[in-house]
Amino acid sequence: MSKPGGSAQARNVSLRDRRRQLLRRRWPVVLVGVLGAFVFGYFLPRLILSAISSFLDALAPGSPALEKPDFLSDLSLVLGTLMACAAAVGLLRPSPSEVAWGKGASGERRVGRVLDGLRRHGVSVLHDRTIPGSRANIDHIVVAPSGVFTVETKRYRGRLEVRSRRTQVWISGRNRSKVLDQARRQTAAVEQALTRAGLLGIAVTPVLCFVDTTIPLLTPKTIAEVMICTPNMLRRRLVRQRGPDDLGPAQTAAVAERLGAVFQPAASP
Repeated sequence: MSKPGGSAQARNVSLRDRRRQLLRRRWPVVLVGVLGAFVFGYFLPRLILSAISSFLDALAPGSPALEKPDFLSDLSLVLGTLMACAAAVGLLRPSPSEVAWGKGASGERRVGRVLDGLRRHGVSVLHDRTIPGSRANIDHIVVAPSGVFTVETKRYRGRLEVRSRRTQVWISGRNRSKVLDQARRQTAAVEQALTRAGLLGIAVTPVLCFVDTTIPLLTPKTIAEVMICTPNMLRRRLVRQRGPDDLGPAQTAAVAERLGAVFQPAASP
Protein backbone atom coordinates (compact mmCIF):
# COMPACT_ATOMS: atom_id res chain seq x y z
CA MET A 1 0.00 0.00 0.00
CA SER A 2 1.49 3.31 -1.09
CA LYS A 3 1.44 6.52 0.88
CA PRO A 4 0.24 9.87 -0.45
CA GLY A 5 3.09 11.91 -1.85
CA GLY A 6 5.45 8.94 -1.78
CA SER A 7 7.02 9.40 -5.20
CA ALA A 8 7.28 13.19 -4.80
CA GLN A 9 8.94 12.72 -1.42
CA ALA A 10 11.31 10.12 -2.88
CA ARG A 11 12.31 12.59 -5.59
CA ASN A 12 12.83 15.29 -2.99
CA VAL A 13 15.03 13.00 -0.90
CA SER A 14 17.00 11.94 -3.99
CA LEU A 15 17.75 15.54 -4.90
CA ARG A 16 18.63 16.37 -1.30
CA ASP A 17 21.03 13.43 -1.04
CA ARG A 18 22.62 14.34 -4.36
CA ARG A 19 23.14 17.91 -3.16
CA ARG A 20 24.70 16.75 0.08
CA GLN A 21 27.04 14.35 -1.72
CA LEU A 22 28.09 17.13 -4.07
CA LEU A 23 28.78 19.42 -1.12
CA ARG A 24 30.87 16.77 0.60
CA ARG A 25 32.99 16.39 -2.52
CA ARG A 26 33.29 20.11 -3.15
CA TRP A 27 33.55 21.51 0.36
CA PRO A 28 36.89 23.24 -0.44
CA VAL A 29 35.13 25.19 -3.21
CA VAL A 30 32.37 26.16 -0.81
CA LEU A 31 34.91 27.22 1.81
CA VAL A 32 36.86 29.32 -0.68
CA GLY A 33 33.63 30.93 -1.86
CA VAL A 34 32.59 31.86 1.68
CA LEU A 35 36.05 33.20 2.56
CA GLY A 36 36.21 35.12 -0.71
CA ALA A 37 32.86 36.73 0.05
CA PHE A 38 34.08 37.71 3.52
CA VAL A 39 37.26 39.28 2.15
CA PHE A 40 35.31 41.16 -0.50
CA GLY A 41 32.82 42.47 2.05
CA TYR A 42 35.60 43.35 4.51
CA PHE A 43 37.55 45.48 2.02
CA LEU A 44 34.51 46.92 0.21
CA PRO A 45 34.12 49.97 2.53
CA ARG A 46 37.82 50.75 2.13
CA LEU A 47 37.58 50.47 -1.65
CA ILE A 48 34.56 52.78 -1.68
CA LEU A 49 36.34 55.30 0.56
CA SER A 50 39.43 55.16 -1.66
CA ALA A 51 37.33 55.67 -4.80
CA ILE A 52 35.57 58.68 -3.29
CA SER A 53 38.89 60.17 -2.20
CA SER A 54 40.35 59.73 -5.70
CA PHE A 55 37.26 61.32 -7.26
CA LEU A 56 37.47 64.34 -4.97
CA ASP A 57 41.18 64.67 -5.62
CA ALA A 58 40.51 64.68 -9.35
CA LEU A 59 37.92 67.42 -8.91
CA ALA A 60 40.10 69.50 -6.59
CA PRO A 61 43.78 68.53 -6.81
CA GLY A 62 45.69 69.05 -3.60
CA SER A 63 42.62 68.94 -1.37
CA PRO A 64 43.03 67.13 1.97
CA ALA A 65 42.44 63.40 1.81
CA LEU A 66 39.34 61.97 3.46
CA GLU A 67 39.94 60.73 6.94
CA LYS A 68 38.98 57.15 7.72
CA PRO A 69 36.01 57.09 10.09
CA ASP A 70 36.48 55.44 13.47
CA PHE A 71 33.82 52.85 12.74
CA LEU A 72 35.42 51.69 9.47
CA SER A 73 36.88 48.51 11.00
CA ASP A 74 33.60 47.56 12.61
CA LEU A 75 31.72 48.27 9.37
CA SER A 76 34.18 46.14 7.42
CA LEU A 77 33.79 43.25 9.84
CA VAL A 78 30.00 43.40 9.79
CA LEU A 79 29.79 43.71 6.01
CA GLY A 80 32.29 40.88 5.52
CA THR A 81 30.30 38.63 7.84
CA LEU A 82 27.04 39.44 6.03
CA MET A 83 28.60 38.73 2.65
CA ALA A 84 29.99 35.42 3.92
CA CYS A 85 26.61 34.40 5.29
CA ALA A 86 24.92 35.31 2.01
CA ALA A 87 27.45 33.25 0.08
CA ALA A 88 26.98 30.28 2.41
CA VAL A 89 23.21 30.41 2.00
CA GLY A 90 23.53 30.65 -1.77
CA LEU A 91 25.94 27.72 -1.98
CA LEU A 92 24.18 25.45 0.52
CA ARG A 93 20.49 26.10 -0.08
CA PRO A 94 18.33 23.50 -1.89
CA SER A 95 17.63 23.93 -5.58
CA PRO A 96 14.19 25.21 -6.69
CA SER A 97 13.43 21.71 -7.98
CA GLU A 98 14.18 20.11 -4.61
CA VAL A 99 11.99 22.66 -2.83
CA ALA A 100 9.17 22.16 -5.35
CA TRP A 101 9.17 18.37 -4.92
CA GLY A 102 9.11 18.78 -1.14
CA LYS A 103 6.17 21.18 -1.28
CA GLY A 104 4.37 18.89 -3.71
CA ALA A 105 4.78 15.91 -1.39
CA SER A 106 3.46 17.95 1.52
CA GLY A 107 0.41 18.99 -0.47
CA GLU A 108 -0.31 15.40 -1.51
CA ARG A 109 -0.10 14.25 2.10
CA ARG A 110 -2.56 16.93 3.14
CA VAL A 111 -5.07 15.88 0.50
CA GLY A 112 -4.38 12.23 1.31
CA ARG A 113 -5.38 12.77 4.95
CA VAL A 114 -8.66 14.32 3.82
CA LEU A 115 -9.41 11.41 1.50
CA ASP A 116 -8.44 8.75 4.03
CA GLY A 117 -10.94 10.30 6.43
CA LEU A 118 -13.72 9.48 3.96
CA ARG A 119 -13.24 5.72 4.07
CA ARG A 120 -15.99 5.47 6.68
CA HIS A 121 -18.34 6.89 4.05
CA GLY A 122 -17.71 3.99 1.71
CA VAL A 123 -14.92 5.70 -0.23
CA SER A 124 -11.86 3.72 -1.37
CA VAL A 125 -8.62 5.56 -2.03
CA LEU A 126 -5.49 4.55 -3.95
CA HIS A 127 -2.57 6.89 -3.38
CA ASP A 128 0.38 7.64 -5.66
CA ARG A 129 -0.20 5.18 -8.51
CA THR A 130 1.80 4.77 -11.71
CA ILE A 131 0.17 4.89 -15.12
CA PRO A 132 1.09 1.68 -17.01
CA GLY A 133 3.57 2.29 -19.80
CA SER A 134 4.38 5.77 -18.54
CA ARG A 135 6.64 7.51 -16.05
CA ALA A 136 3.71 9.62 -14.92
CA ASN A 137 1.70 8.94 -11.80
CA ILE A 138 -1.74 9.73 -10.40
CA ASP A 139 -1.66 11.35 -6.97
CA HIS A 140 -4.95 9.80 -5.82
CA ILE A 141 -7.54 7.52 -7.39
CA VAL A 142 -10.80 7.76 -5.48
CA VAL A 143 -13.61 5.22 -5.86
CA ALA A 144 -16.74 6.69 -4.31
CA PRO A 145 -20.40 5.69 -4.55
CA SER A 146 -20.85 8.57 -7.03
CA GLY A 147 -18.07 7.32 -9.32
CA VAL A 148 -14.33 7.35 -9.81
CA PHE A 149 -12.19 10.47 -9.41
CA THR A 150 -8.57 11.00 -10.46
CA VAL A 151 -7.17 13.66 -8.15
CA GLU A 152 -4.11 15.65 -9.11
CA THR A 153 -2.80 17.81 -6.26
CA LYS A 154 -1.18 21.16 -6.97
CA ARG A 155 0.34 23.39 -4.33
CA TYR A 156 0.48 26.92 -5.70
CA ARG A 157 0.28 30.10 -3.68
CA GLY A 158 -1.87 32.87 -5.03
CA ARG A 159 -5.27 33.60 -6.49
CA LEU A 160 -6.79 31.40 -9.17
CA GLU A 161 -8.30 33.02 -12.25
CA VAL A 162 -10.25 31.49 -15.12
CA ARG A 163 -9.61 33.02 -18.53
CA SER A 164 -10.28 32.52 -22.25
CA ARG A 165 -13.90 31.48 -21.90
CA ARG A 166 -13.27 28.96 -19.15
CA THR A 167 -10.46 27.16 -20.96
CA GLN A 168 -7.42 28.46 -19.06
CA VAL A 169 -6.32 28.50 -15.44
CA TRP A 170 -4.03 31.26 -14.19
CA ILE A 171 -2.54 31.54 -10.71
CA SER A 172 -0.69 34.63 -9.52
CA GLY A 173 -0.48 35.86 -13.09
CA ARG A 174 1.03 32.63 -14.46
CA ASN A 175 -0.66 30.39 -16.99
CA ARG A 176 -1.09 26.97 -15.36
CA SER A 177 -3.42 25.53 -18.00
CA LYS A 178 -1.14 22.55 -18.68
CA VAL A 179 -2.43 20.97 -15.49
CA LEU A 180 -5.85 20.64 -17.16
CA ASP A 181 -4.34 18.40 -19.84
CA GLN A 182 -2.52 16.43 -17.16
CA ALA A 183 -5.75 15.78 -15.27
CA ARG A 184 -7.58 14.67 -18.41
CA ARG A 185 -4.78 12.26 -19.38
CA GLN A 186 -5.05 10.60 -15.98
CA THR A 187 -8.79 10.18 -16.39
CA ALA A 188 -8.33 8.70 -19.87
CA ALA A 189 -5.95 6.07 -18.46
CA VAL A 190 -8.44 5.08 -15.76
CA GLU A 191 -11.32 4.96 -18.23
CA GLN A 192 -9.30 2.68 -20.46
CA ALA A 193 -8.53 0.35 -17.55
CA LEU A 194 -12.20 0.15 -16.59
CA THR A 195 -13.24 -0.57 -20.19
CA ARG A 196 -10.72 -3.39 -20.49
CA ALA A 197 -12.04 -4.87 -17.24
CA GLY A 198 -15.60 -4.75 -18.56
CA LEU A 199 -16.63 -2.18 -15.95
CA LEU A 200 -18.71 0.06 -18.17
CA GLY A 201 -20.94 2.98 -17.36
CA ILE A 202 -18.84 4.23 -14.45
CA ALA A 203 -18.26 7.98 -14.46
CA VAL A 204 -14.62 9.03 -14.13
CA THR A 205 -14.05 12.66 -13.16
CA PRO A 206 -10.71 14.49 -13.47
CA VAL A 207 -10.00 16.64 -10.42
CA LEU A 208 -7.46 19.35 -9.74
CA CYS A 209 -7.20 19.87 -5.99
CA PHE A 210 -5.35 23.08 -5.13
CA VAL A 211 -3.56 23.49 -1.80
CA ASP A 212 -2.65 27.00 -0.56
CA THR A 213 -4.47 28.50 -3.55
CA THR A 214 -7.25 31.04 -3.21
CA ILE A 215 -10.25 30.03 -5.32
CA PRO A 216 -12.79 32.89 -5.55
CA LEU A 217 -16.34 32.07 -4.59
CA LEU A 218 -17.74 32.59 -8.10
CA THR A 219 -15.13 30.41 -9.82
CA PRO A 220 -16.76 27.71 -12.00
CA LYS A 221 -16.65 24.28 -10.38
CA THR A 222 -15.63 22.72 -13.68
CA ILE A 223 -13.16 24.12 -16.18
CA ALA A 224 -12.59 22.36 -19.51
CA GLU A 225 -14.19 19.19 -18.11
CA VAL A 226 -11.93 19.24 -15.03
CA MET A 227 -13.27 19.70 -11.51
CA ILE A 228 -11.51 22.54 -9.67
CA CYS A 229 -11.50 22.45 -5.87
CA THR A 230 -9.70 22.74 -2.56
CA PRO A 231 -9.39 19.78 -0.14
CA ASN A 232 -12.49 20.88 1.78
CA MET A 233 -14.50 21.33 -1.40
CA LEU A 234 -13.44 17.86 -2.54
CA ARG A 235 -14.57 16.35 0.77
CA ARG A 236 -18.01 17.87 0.41
CA ARG A 237 -18.29 16.67 -3.18
CA LEU A 238 -17.43 13.08 -2.31
CA VAL A 239 -19.80 12.75 0.64
CA ARG A 240 -22.80 14.31 -1.06
CA GLN A 241 -26.22 12.72 -0.67
CA ARG A 242 -26.38 9.45 -2.55
CA GLY A 243 -28.47 8.95 -5.67
CA PRO A 244 -30.20 5.94 -7.17
CA ASP A 245 -27.40 5.37 -9.70
CA ASP A 246 -24.58 5.32 -7.14
CA LEU A 247 -22.30 2.34 -6.76
CA GLY A 248 -23.03 -0.05 -3.94
CA PRO A 249 -20.40 -1.21 -1.45
CA ALA A 250 -19.68 -4.41 -3.42
CA GLN A 251 -19.28 -2.48 -6.68
CA THR A 252 -17.06 0.11 -5.06
CA ALA A 253 -14.80 -2.59 -3.65
CA ALA A 254 -14.63 -4.41 -7.00
CA VAL A 255 -13.72 -1.26 -8.92
CA ALA A 256 -11.07 -0.28 -6.36
CA GLU A 257 -9.57 -3.78 -6.45
CA ARG A 258 -9.36 -3.76 -10.24
CA LEU A 259 -7.81 -0.31 -10.41
CA GLY A 260 -5.38 -1.21 -7.65
CA ALA A 261 -4.17 -4.16 -9.73
CA VAL A 262 -3.70 -2.05 -12.88
CA PHE A 263 -2.20 1.07 -11.29
CA GLN A 264 0.67 -0.08 -9.11
CA PRO A 265 2.18 1.98 -6.27
CA ALA A 266 4.64 4.53 -7.58
CA ALA A 267 6.88 4.50 -4.52
CA SER A 268 7.47 2.27 -1.52
CA PRO A 269 6.23 3.61 1.82
